[in-house]
Amino acid sequence: MKHIDLGELRVNSDLQGATVVLVLGESLRRDYMHSYGYPVENTPKQDSLIGTGDLILFRDVVSPAPSTEGSLLQAMTTYTREDGKRERFGFPTLSLILSRAGYYTYWVSNQEKQGSLTQPVSALAFVTDSAFFIKERGYGGWDVPMDLDLIPHLGKKSMIPEKDGRTALFEVVHLMGSHTIYADRFPKEMARFGTKDLPKKLPNGMAMPEDTRKQEILRDYVNSVYYNDLVLSEIIRQYSSEPAIVIYLSDHGQTLYDNPRHLDYHGHEVSPGGVSVPFMVYFSPEMRRLHPDLYQKVYAAKDRRIMTDLLTNSISGLLGVETKYYKPKLDFFSPSYDNSRRRLVEGYDGGYVEF
Repeated sequence: MKHIDLGELRVNSDLQGATVVLVLGESLRRDYMHSYGYPVENTPKQDSLIGTGDLILFRDVVSPAPSTEGSLLQAMTTYTREDGKRERFGFPTLSLILSRAGYYTYWVSNQEKQGSLTQPVSALAFVTDSAFFIKERGYGGWDVPMDLDLIPHLGKKSMIPEKDGRTALFEVVHLMGSHTIYADRFPKEMARFGTKDLPKKLPNGMAMPEDTRKQEILRDYVNSVYYNDLVLSEIIRQYSSEPAIVIYLSDHGQTLYDNPRHLDYHGHEVSPGGVSVPFMVYFSPEMRRLHPDLYQKVYAAKDRRIMTDLLTNSISGLLGVETKYYKPKLDFFSPSYDNSRRRLVEGYDGGYVEF
């Protein structure tokens, strides 16, 4: 990938010295978050940042697949459905583009480093200038540290080699988030909510399952969202006193006993819950002061219909980095964005489902 021709590379903004952090969540669907209207208060720190205007919430975002590999191989490269190709490895990654544009790129992960199913995702990490996995483990090794254990390993501009000459940092933080088993995604002492705290109805209006075990699994999911709120707030706090942008999204969502055809199922699925994801952008006070136009550009985009296969194109455009792959109509931060673009997810029969 490092030999991919980007064509003429143009950088049309002055973000020297800035820090841009992309936080990749896991298996989190937005309608189980209080910040998106869920009646259980499991995102208090996000709610506070939204109240100050520092955190911009995007309301209508879906992932291009209900799996980590299917989603991130599209989100983290310039590949889109418009390319009409199933092979996605010939397209440049976001990290490669920003590295060529003058950012020092770093990837820190609490996910697997290797394994037959995840190797394409971990390969994305090794296109960066530097990568760190909190634990050496392959696919299926579920003895996973808590996501807060990533905090001491977050990137700092001091890690950029002095002779490098670059002053801006682009970092990807890959969380375990709300991956199954949900009860393993947060410390037991942080289990704030019990089954009695759950609403009578599921977010899509269906009745809460009467089965006690299903209620316990939903309780664990809601608690994982609460812990994720703390993790994201701690990541943001690390960069709140410098010019920084922190972008958070989940790779995909989850079906949680709310598909009428599979009432006993929770997990990955091509369904509204399986692809509905949160997307939010944090501007530090200093970044808002230095670049109010950039803040307004993001704020103006918050209600657009978005699929995250356009993430690389859109972040590149937001940072003023253009290559031969860049398309303004596929940049959801751009006023030229095509808001009528169809959001198509490949179904199990080889066809596409529109969301």
